Amino acid sequence: MAEVATVARPYAEAAFAYASENNALQQWSEVLQAMAELVASEEMSSIVTDPRVDRQMIVDAIAEQAGLADDVKNLLSAMADNNRLGLMSSVSSMFDELKAQADKTINATVTAAFELNDQQKQTLAAALSKRLDAEVVVECEVNKDLIGGAVVKAGDLVIDGSVASQLRKLSAALAQ
Repeated sequence: MAEVATVARPYAEAAFAYASENNALQQWSEVLQAMAELVASEEMSSIVTDPRVDRQMIVDAIAEQAGLADDVKNLLSAMADNNRLGLMSSVSSMFDELKAQADKTINATVTAAFELNDQQKQTLAAALSKRLDAEVVVECEVNKDLIGGAVVKAGDLVIDGSVASQLRKLSAALAQ
């Protein structure tokens, strides 16, 4: 995974810099997401990875289907020239992460043993916002295997307050 991130990052950063200069972050985010979906589609994914297919033909096909402006088409051409079209999903994700950082917004995923109510989500979002000094958007998932508690992932921060994790730690301590 680190290799994909390393290779995709320069494209995402270049797109972000250009979009920032042109006050078009939201538009670029939407276009990159659409291109990522298109490149990942069943009919395109086999063409994108086939070295026998002319790269410019792929760029033209994607640009035509997505109705891309020349500036976006330039990014697509650069990626195609370097056989990096398969990284479009990673580029789109990284671009959105850069956009969230610029907006001082962080997406947090909370995995809990049970569904959280709105009050719990708001309380958690407020606490995370204070700790991370950014607006936090909370997305919730349910995983009954946690038994109780929750696991919070927000950027690089991971807080594991699940009962299952506590039991593993206790078991490891008793085994020593």
